[in-house]
Formats: sequence, structure tokens, C-alpha cells
Amino acid sequence: MPAHAKDKQSVASIPPFGLRMQPDLKEKLASAAAANHRSLNAEIVDRLVSSLNPGVSSMTMFPGMLSEEQYVAMAMEKVVHNVQLIEAV
Repeated sequence: MPAHAKDKQSVASIPPFGLRMQPDLKEKLASAAAANHRSLNAEIVDRLVSSLNPGVSSMTMFPGMLSEEQYVAMAMEKVVHNVQLIEAV
């Protein structure tokens, strides 16, 4: 079994944790999650991991959190951004 599949199973087995937040904060997090091609939960976890471990991403600590499609979408977004930077020169 690939390591990322094992990680996904362990993450999926974690009991849900209810969290109350103001609607405007939730909207901002949801927008950031969409921009980062991940779920709201993954966005919140990444931000918590980063705040408790400066310089560390949740992708490093929990590599199975993003799907292959999310990794590809993020990579493509970076490629498009870099092409735009080159074309602007």
C-alpha cells in the first residue's frame, strides 16, 4: 500500500472536531482553501500546523492530505504564474 494511501486512511479515521467560527472568517478560509485547491479542513489544519511549527507545511507532516489532482492543479497554477511573469518581461 502506498504511503499516501496509508496516511489518508489514518486521517479519515480521526473523529470529526466541531469548530464554531464567525461566518466572515469561514468565508475567508473557504476562499483561501479554494485558491490552494484543498478542502476547508485541510486549509485550517495547514494554518494550525504552520502557526505551531513555523516554516513547516501540513503537506510535509501529513503528505496524504492532498489528492493527486490537487497537487497537479497547484503545479499547473505555478506554471501559469511563471509563464505570466516571463511574458511580462
